[in-house]
Amino acid sequence: RQKITEPDEIKNKIHDIVLKHVKLADKNKWMDIKLSDPNLKFEILRDCMSLTDRNIPNLELNFIETVGDAVKFYLGEEKKDPRIGHPVASWFAENEDKLPPNMTFIPYVKELGVKRENRKKLQKK
Repeated sequence: RQKITEPDEIKNKIHDIVLKHVKLADKNKWMDIKLSDPNLKFEILRDCMSLTDRNIPNLELNFIETVGDAVKFYLGEEKKDPRIGHPVASWFAENEDKLPPNMTFIPYVKELGVKRENRKKLQKK
């Protein structure tokens, strides 16, 4: 099966998924459909994940409240910041003006493949 990557194609496919689960979905307001029912949210997002071959991280699931939020996630319009949702990073951001300039939060990014034992070497640069 071919992975769908084009924005218009993703949007159209998600629209098809919503129509499959919500019979009376209005053509103009389908992205406003609330996903407050956990079963509906599960069904729609499961089909979206299957279609795009891209899982939604658990943290992101909490922020997806409408179909429009899911579309934004799959179109990649959300900000890609590894610090979002990290409690230590949030604390640093809130207390930034009270901290000395040499204190910074350095997020560990798994994709970069930096092993724990090599972090100290990289941070000293």
